[in-house]
Amino acid sequence: MIKRGDKMNFKKWISLCCMAFSLTLAVPIAASATGTPEAETEPAAPVQTNGWSEDHTYYLQDGKKITGVHQLSDGYYYFFDGSGTLLTGRQGYVRYNKAAYFVKPDGTLLRNSWGKADGNYYYAGDSAKLHTNTAARIGGKIYCFNTKSVKLTNGLKKIKGNTYLLAASGAAKTGIQLYNGKRYFFNTSNGRMMKNRKIKYNGKLFFATTKGPLVTGWKQVGDKTYYADSKGRLKTGWQTYQGKRYYFNQRTGALRSGWVNIDGRYYYYTPSGSVKTGWFKVGKNTYYGTPSGPLKGARLIEFQRIGGKRYLFNTRGVLLTGWQNRNGHRYYMDSKGVVTTGWRKIKSQWYFFESSGAMKTGWLVHNGNFYYMNPKTGAMTTGRKTIGGQTYTFASSGIYTQRTLSGSWVVKVNRAANVITVYKGNIPVKAFLCSTGMDNATPLGTFSIRDKLWRHELNGPTWGYFCSHITDDILFHSIPAPTTERTAVPSYKFNMLGQQASQGCIRLAMGDAKWLYDTVPVGSTVVVYDDASYPGPLGRPANFKMNEDPVYYYDPTDPIAYPSYSTSK
Repeated sequence: MIKRGDKMNFKKWISLCCMAFSLTLAVPIAASATGTPEAETEPAAPVQTNGWSEDHTYYLQDGKKITGVHQLSDGYYYFFDGSGTLLTGRQGYVRYNKAAYFVKPDGTLLRNSWGKADGNYYYAGDSAKLHTNTAARIGGKIYCFNTKSVKLTNGLKKIKGNTYLLAASGAAKTGIQLYNGKRYFFNTSNGRMMKNRKIKYNGKLFFATTKGPLVTGWKQVGDKTYYADSKGRLKTGWQTYQGKRYYFNQRTGALRSGWVNIDGRYYYYTPSGSVKTGWFKVGKNTYYGTPSGPLKGARLIEFQRIGGKRYLFNTRGVLLTGWQNRNGHRYYMDSKGVVTTGWRKIKSQWYFFESSGAMKTGWLVHNGNFYYMNPKTGAMTTGRKTIGGQTYTFASSGIYTQRTLSGSWVVKVNRAANVITVYKGNIPVKAFLCSTGMDNATPLGTFSIRDKLWRHELNGPTWGYFCSHITDDILFHSIPAPTTERTAVPSYKFNMLGQQASQGCIRLAMGDAKWLYDTVPVGSTVVVYDDASYPGPLGRPANFKMNEDPVYYYDPTDPIAYPSYSTSK
């Protein structure tokens, strides 16, 4: 129920409202009646559709707030959250659309530089994305980043299956590195640890195992064997280990096995890699490897003296047996390969082989007896035989008994053929190879043996043994040596027998010079002549060679070192 006072107030309020309403309606009417123009209304500001908001908290593009990562016209990258608000006021790692970024307090993203947050280092590339789970070259150095984009440091770290060795700064180490007592090699271009492969670094070879450490000591890799020192360097060339000699390929470092050609000489290596020396067999063939010295294991070829016996090897080093031809002469090796000398019965026929092993043909004087060996086959003649128009009768032993040696000794020197034939009367007794003077320095003519000198100083000075003058300046002598030692005979000079090589004297092998010295007396006739087409009635003696390693050694016919030579003569 409304009281009296209240009724009065209510009525007053109603009256005021009615008055106000009337005034409101009256104003436009009055204005219209008086002709006063209406006040002009200002147009509304246009709605912004592109660019930053006034408070710089969001960015519009076609009237809509952008979200995520964007590079704006100022060249900077920014990150806007799901509501379009620019992320500011903090610094650190954020992820967006499967990529990682680093936000700075001003809202820009890190780009082409390092950033640090919570003690961790990050690096953003040109697109502002952080390097994540990768290795990257930055400022000339390689750095690694984990799946959280954090730079890794200190020790071995694995990224996408590749292993890196990182310093305290995080920079990857390259080349050979020592880590926990083992050596590793890290690729110099990308920092990755090399595994299960050969490496060439600073001119040296290395081999990394499947787990990475470099090989030291012996290592079998597939069918190849290697040997490395304590620093991992693979050995190449010749190496000696525990008294055995090995050869490692100069290019690959692999241990060689089988036949290996080194500087023109062949060596044979067992599957374990040690070189064969002395006698050895490969398949059905027999070989001989030099037993010691700088050429230890080198396969011998051609004629060789081993253990006081001579052997013949072909150019492949195979020991030869049976009949063989060399340098125009015929030789016979027994079943063990020994070169036959002296008398030998072969398939019911008798043959005679000189001390060099060359089969004798034509007239033979042996132990004071005369024999005739078939000029074509070398077989000893028995019975009646016409030789040079004269008929001779030979006993079943081959000895020609109807004639004995008589007359004076004559030494004939065929200068053109470099062959000496010694006669007793008119019977040729011996033939030797010699070396006369270069450019025909040995004079032609008839001379005589003037003296006998056991040793004599020659030009140089050099010394010769078993010397005999035929003129004041020309004499017979052994191969000249630079000292008086019998072991100082130069092999290359010995090997020149059969050709001109001296300054005029007549050189012979030591054994031949001694025979001439012992047999032919002073006063005997010496004839020097030229006949290149016919060396003499006994033919051209075999020209066997002296081993040129070592350069100086005994003359292989020296009776001091090889008594069998003198006895066979």
